[in-house]
Amino acid sequence: MSLADSYFKLIPRAIIATTLLVPHTLIAGELTFNKALNTKGIVYETKRDNEENQEGYALTVNPSLVSIFQSKGGYGDFTINHTKVEQGGYDEAYDRSYTDYNLNSTATLIENMLRLSVNASQGYRAGSQLDGFVTDRLLSANELSKTKKHTGLLNFTTPNPSFVGVNWQALYSKTSADNSINDGSALSSDNKGLTLSLYNGRNLQRISFNFGAQYNDTTRRNNQNFESQIINGNIRFGLFEDLSFVLLGSDSAYNISSENASANRRNIDTTSYGAGLRWSPSNARYIELSYNKLEQDLQETKYLGLSSSWAFTERTRLGLEYGKRFYGDAYSANLSYNLKSFRSSMSYSEDVTSYSRLSFSEVSLGLFVCPVGSIEFFECFQPNDLSYVLEPGEEFRSYNDITSDITDEVILNKVGQIALGYDKKKLKLSLNYRYANTEYLESQRLQKNKTLSVNASYQLAKSTTLSLTTNLSKRNRDSENAIGNEDTLTITLGLNRNVSKRTSISSSFRYLDRDSDSSERNITDNRLTVGLNYTF
Repeated sequence: MSLADSYFKLIPRAIIATTLLVPHTLIAGELTFNKALNTKGIVYETKRDNEENQEGYALTVNPSLVSIFQSKGGYGDFTINHTKVEQGGYDEAYDRSYTDYNLNSTATLIENMLRLSVNASQGYRAGSQLDGFVTDRLLSANELSKTKKHTGLLNFTTPNPSFVGVNWQALYSKTSADNSINDGSALSSDNKGLTLSLYNGRNLQRISFNFGAQYNDTTRRNNQNFESQIINGNIRFGLFEDLSFVLLGSDSAYNISSENASANRRNIDTTSYGAGLRWSPSNARYIELSYNKLEQDLQETKYLGLSSSWAFTERTRLGLEYGKRFYGDAYSANLSYNLKSFRSSMSYSEDVTSYSRLSFSEVSLGLFVCPVGSIEFFECFQPNDLSYVLEPGEEFRSYNDITSDITDEVILNKVGQIALGYDKKKLKLSLNYRYANTEYLESQRLQKNKTLSVNASYQLAKSTTLSLTTNLSKRNRDSENAIGNEDTLTITLGLNRNVSKRTSISSSFRYLDRDSDSSERNITDNRLTVGLNYTF
């Protein structure tokens, strides 16, 4: 057993043991509960290709509880929903119950230094990205998979370092699903990770540096462990007031065996190093150009690299990265532009990852803050402060669909996202676009997905709100040289009215249409819903 293996076996025990060191500031806190009962009646009509129209109706009963705890030393929220579905018509066999929960908690163990975060969730989703907008608890409910994700994260930060700062994170997560796309078998993965960074303190003037290392070991039920090690860093020597000479390097290693890798991805380990110049007229602005060499197996590639982060104003910032990786040109970018009533954010990233790792590493571009457990867009708001810190019982929310298949496979994920938000007076508007190119490195599969989502709400009167949700997705799948394209459109128009302080009624109409190259997957579904919500 290696030293790394021995160390990472201690991580989950260390996180559990640390939870016993609860500071006294967590003991005295405020605990609140929000209880609600939501009942809906649904009438639907479904048309599948070459089949007669099928009509049905359903009743759903959904009690929910949101508990929020806050104190000087930490905060947490826990949401649990239980949904009972009773169906009539042709789908009576799909009468089922579903229990969803979500826990988010953070405790400060040492002020400004050591913090513990624990997250847990359970939900239901389609196994494939291709069914993300179609499969739900009424339509094709037998294809839903119950998923669970539990994560513990211990974070240490050096407060205001003089010469050398140290940050480290120890993580343990467990991800499981009843069914995966691999022959419908169950999925279960444990991930142990350690991230370390070293950086210069405030008293170092002419020399600055930043070094980082990341190690992850993911167990996979049907494959060997997915182990990765990434090391990168740079050191800068001041030449003039704004100009520095830079030495930089990186090393990426993955343990994907040649037996499992696809024909064109036998070895994805690389080493890169180089030198260049950085111009930085202020702390919030720099441009760095470098000349580098990438080594992979016996191949060498020389290239010019670019790294830049530029704050044009307090409300506008642009970041760019260009380099080389095992697949060729590699990019990353982020852009934010914000006004009083308008927010925008853009990002593009490329990463070697997996479904279980995505569960704790994905970055949301949600520009709206919503109450925990809320499913209605009109209940959200866009904060005025650009550095807004979430209060207990709040969450940032984005409106993108399912982002990966449920599978043990290692993937190369290239993802671009754009989020726009507008919030003024009676109108709230959110537009989200996502592009994902997913290459499955241990098979010959490739998926390309484009998704556009629009959410809008307009306050017709003091107690009445009109809402519109539209999702359009274009998907391409390439599996064993068989290409299939699918376009899915969903439009939902809803009306909500508060009839008293605790009671509201709602109605909505949803239209869904999926057009596929595989005719057996063509489907059209119309759904009319009337609901009653009571808050205790």
